[in-house]
Amino acid sequence: MNKFIKIFLFFLLILAILLNINWIASAIAGLILGLLYFLIFGFSLGKIIFKAQNIGWQLIFGMLSLISAYSFLGAIVYYFYQLNQLSVSLLFSAISIVILIFDSKLQNSKCLPLFKPWQESRIQNLFCNLKSITRNLSSIILKISYLILFATAIYILFTCQTIDAIRSPWQVIPPAFLIIYFLATLNLLLLLLKPKTTSYNLIQPHKTSYNLIQPHKTSYNLILISAHFFLTTSVALIIYKLGYGFDPFIHQVTELAIFKQGAILPKPFYYLGQYSLVVFLAHLLQISVEWIDKLLLPILPTVFLPYTIYKSLIKTTPWPANFCQILTFIFLLLPFNLLIATTPQGLAVFFSLIILFLSFLYLKNKQIPFWYLSALALVALLIHALAGIPIIIYLGLAWLLNNQNKATKIIAPLFAIFASISIPFALYSNSLFSIYKTKITATGFNLLDLPNIFNRQYNYFLDLAYFYRNSIYWLFILIGAITLVYLITQKKDKIFRASILTFVILIINAILLNFISVSFIIDYEQGDFAKRIWQLAFYFLLPVVICGFYLFIDKAQKNQIYKIFIIFLLSSFITFNFYLSYPRFDDYDNSRFINVSATDFAAVDFIEKNSDNQPYIVLTNQMTSAAALKTFGFSRYYNGHYFYPIPTGGDLYSCFEKMIYEKPTKQTAVEAMELTGVSQAYFALPGYWSRFKIIAEDAKKEADDVFSLDDKVLILKYLK
Repeated sequence: MNKFIKIFLFFLLILAILLNINWIASAIAGLILGLLYFLIFGFSLGKIIFKAQNIGWQLIFGMLSLISAYSFLGAIVYYFYQLNQLSVSLLFSAISIVILIFDSKLQNSKCLPLFKPWQESRIQNLFCNLKSITRNLSSIILKISYLILFATAIYILFTCQTIDAIRSPWQVIPPAFLIIYFLATLNLLLLLLKPKTTSYNLIQPHKTSYNLIQPHKTSYNLILISAHFFLTTSVALIIYKLGYGFDPFIHQVTELAIFKQGAILPKPFYYLGQYSLVVFLAHLLQISVEWIDKLLLPILPTVFLPYTIYKSLIKTTPWPANFCQILTFIFLLLPFNLLIATTPQGLAVFFSLIILFLSFLYLKNKQIPFWYLSALALVALLIHALAGIPIIIYLGLAWLLNNQNKATKIIAPLFAIFASISIPFALYSNSLFSIYKTKITATGFNLLDLPNIFNRQYNYFLDLAYFYRNSIYWLFILIGAITLVYLITQKKDKIFRASILTFVILIINAILLNFISVSFIIDYEQGDFAKRIWQLAFYFLLPVVICGFYLFIDKAQKNQIYKIFIIFLLSSFITFNFYLSYPRFDDYDNSRFINVSATDFAAVDFIEKNSDNQPYIVLTNQMTSAAALKTFGFSRYYNGHYFYPIPTGGDLYSCFEKMIYEKPTKQTAVEAMELTGVSQAYFALPGYWSRFKIIAEDAKKEADDVFSLDDKVLILKYLK
């Protein structure tokens, strides 16, 4: 294809997208054009940044780089201006034209690579590979059986969708689903165990062809692994029809306000990376901000995380390809609750994981430039400052330890010491400029539980699952320590030093955070900061643990029964962790989590109609407040207070806590009305609340009016 024709087609795609953003506004056109854009321009950007890598690498990490560019540059544009149609169009045009200019300068760029696989030679290769695959009947059976199990699991999830208030998705998902998930995991691991997977070499970069979709067993297997990651992380997305969690609602409303108005004040420095990315994608794809936000995290880990872990292993170790694929599942042994719903912290953790595994290509023989890792780290920092700090610490240590001289030998220990207190220091510094103030006090969060074989509920699955939960961190520490000793004796520990040191530093930070409380956060959530940093610390131990698992599996490769037993054990552990990574309401755990339900929206709508268009406030729980926020946005403030109890830990929420934990009196309602300057207040009490009957009877005594919505929520009205 002529170079000028290629440039013309690129400009035609840019023009079509701009027309759709500014005038046509078609969701179908947006999805088609957006997908083409990320494939073509992502691949072009990948060729620019990673000239020596193969086609698959250039496509995958080109798209990741494109997403990161819009997140980073969009955040800067938003902070100094706003993200409206004009600024989004200009940013889109600028980035696209820059990519086109640099791509046109590349040598041997005479044709559009996406068209090459359909040449006759590629089609012949396709049939040759399909023919060779059909000879391996067992692989075909395992692939088909996995797809059947995967489709069955997805079908079950969709049939279990709910708009009711539940404490755990496992309350509506049948127990048989966990058996199906276990069998799917076991099936896939057995498929990956087959050594013939290694017959296709993905290590060497491409030389002459642009074979973008040349089929080989490794590619098929990676697609199945990605599908399994999606199944694992998408339960909340599918089950909760109205949305999962509380924080996502706040972020979605903020993103929607930015999408409609271009900006929302005040503009915090944190979260901008997520907001800019969601708003840009909403303009580009012309689908709702809510769905962009909901899909972001399940999709990104599905597409990028398995590929990144696999490529990191196969490019830095001599291990067989099928072993590298199996070892990608080690990630699923650790809690992944931060990745099941889109939040800034979860998105920053995703980028941190990508950077962590990519960094080993830099540490091994600088297969990837350090500036690229640093750029991704800045994206993580703009998405969530506190969650981005750990990866900044890691990269700082990686660079200092990989560039040893007199200066770095002095700087490295000082850097490590400061890094050990950096997150509490950042939290304190942030408190100087925000409503969230810090103070020294014990939060009461247990960072490390001890396994207890005597604590049993005589439910074999639950007993084993919770024993696993209390053992997994100890197991990781044990495997990490044994593996590190082995690596040191073999003088192969250099590449792991930065991750091990970061693990220790984050453990110290988590312990210190356990003695810091933050205002405007309710008591039972005070330990969340420490808990999340503790969880993130073990991600940095993952590379060493993966190495340990390989050494363990490798020792067993001559004994087929032993290998199958290990795969069975690994499948069981992954299934336990799958269950534990979502909210639970069982004999061991009484989850405080309640989702937003249709009843919450009904209560919000009823109160609005009953108010006769007069200002009012509502004392209620987080979920009903989230429903109000989604319904009304940030439209109503009285004396600086939102008319529902947001944030938790604020003055209105304190009044709500008095109503439910002390005594529901009219005096408390009047105090809330005087605080906000309104003349009517509502107390909305969900039927699932503990002590509901006692609280309801006490509240009715002094209420001016009482309403019940299908016995699911009691609404009491107070007049000043």
